[in-house]
Amino acid sequence: MDPENTSTEPQSIDKIKVDEENVALLRELHQNEKALNHSIREQLEKARKTKTLMEADLESRAQKFEKSLGITEGNQKNDEMSTLLSTNDQQQLKQHVQRLFEQCRQQQTQIKKLEFNVEMEHGHVNILQHDNQTLKQLTVNMTALAEQEEEYISNKLLKRITGLKKEKSELLVQVEQEEEYMTNMLQKKLNRLQKEKIDMENALEQEQEFIVNKLQKQLDALRAQQKPKSTVSSPRSILQDVTPGTSPAFTTHPSPALSAKKWNVPSASSSSSVYNDPSSSMIEMLLAEMTTLKNKSSDMEREFLLKTQQCNKYKGELVQFRKQYNMPTDDIPLDEGIPAVFRSIPPSPGRQARAKRSTSTSSQRSVASEKTGGGYSSIPPLQLDGTLTSPVPPPSHHDLVSMHSPVGPQYIPGDVRTPRSRSSNH
Repeated sequence: MDPENTSTEPQSIDKIKVDEENVALLRELHQNEKALNHSIREQLEKARKTKTLMEADLESRAQKFEKSLGITEGNQKNDEMSTLLSTNDQQQLKQHVQRLFEQCRQQQTQIKKLEFNVEMEHGHVNILQHDNQTLKQLTVNMTALAEQEEEYISNKLLKRITGLKKEKSELLVQVEQEEEYMTNMLQKKLNRLQKEKIDMENALEQEQEFIVNKLQKQLDALRAQQKPKSTVSSPRSILQDVTPGTSPAFTTHPSPALSAKKWNVPSASSSSSVYNDPSSSMIEMLLAEMTTLKNKSSDMEREFLLKTQQCNKYKGELVQFRKQYNMPTDDIPLDEGIPAVFRSIPPSPGRQARAKRSTSTSSQRSVASEKTGGGYSSIPPLQLDGTLTSPVPPPSHHDLVSMHSPVGPQYIPGDVRTPRSRSSNH
């Protein structure tokens, strides 16, 4: 799931960058379109103003020309008529006719020039009208092109948004599936560890029951062999003379069958030696058996504490996951603390600290065990394939001393009492 997230994150960043570039391009197109429309409107207004000015100038010129022509014609007619009426000279009349002919020719040339100027002005007006039409067509084409670009960009953005929504929904479904898978795996591991814890407690109770019964039988046999006026009054006083803080004699864990073979004395020489000094040999055998059984009990206790702490850590992780995703945590059982099988053994300082930690909740216990840094604090994290990342480190010297705390003879009951097994309760 991590490589998929790392691959989708740069894709989403690239898509966001492309969307921002498209938005900037669209804004630039809008600004260019507005500037072009503004310039076209200004040109149209200038052309209209020049057209109106030229038309007004032409009209004023035409009016002035008409006025001047009317005035000159009236004056000339009056003068000519007066001269013609007053004189009868033919030469003068001919000169006057020639002069009038030249004036007429000049007026015709002026009229032609004015007509040419009018045609030129009409040509300018037609050119301006054509330019106006081309500009209008250009504005229409530009607006259509801008609309097409906007529609294309909007459709593209909508497609990308729908694609991102689909990817988001798929990612949410994948995340939910991963969460469900992790919660199921944690629940399975928690159930398995709880079963192992129950089995360990049952095995410890059975082992303790076996040890107590065996010691009781040996004590009964020792009492039967002793005489009423012996130097040793009872096995309790003999066992109390032995220092309880001695280190264990054996590091191996012999089975009950192997330890039971020590009591079988088939030869006559051994039986005679036992009858010669029964109390010392029985005491040594009992002490050796007690040290081996204490070693085995301490190892089983250490293994049980490791399993219990690991179970509590997994339980804390499961509670955190469920609280993070708003799931109920009522079905998760609370920490039961130290089982009854360890209550018959006098607690050491390290065990008292562990008992205090076991009374807290599962999540607080996992956090406290990580912070204290004791012998069992470095439990590896949970893996989904059912394996541990690193082996469990050995316990510290303080925990070893607390685990190997000897069982004094005052805690051995006088009569045989068989403790109930916890398997019946479960």
